[in-house]
Amino acid sequence: MMNLEGNQLVATKQFELINGEFSPADAKDILTHLFQEKINFHKVKNLNSHLREGHGCAVNVNRAEELMKTKEEVLELLRNADYEGQKLVISAKISIELI
Repeated sequence: MMNLEGNQLVATKQFELINGEFSPADAKDILTHLFQEKINFHKVKNLNSHLREGHGCAVNVNRAEELMKTKEEVLELLRNADYEGQKLVISAKISIELI
């Protein structure tokens, strides 16, 4: 479905998810929650595939593993920022494209 904005047909829309300055503790709360929700999404999809088809889905397993690694890297960055007494500016956008 395409929307008409002004006189243009729009097939892609962007939304701001996160935009601001955060303490390491607040950043940890926000980012940990986001990563964990997405990891859980892939784990549930994999479990559902296993139950329905008798085998898991490699795409979901791989994506969950990638997200877990990225989450650990982010947590390390946040630990360093906390140790150094620094704040963080975090910006995250979601881009949705109709295909």
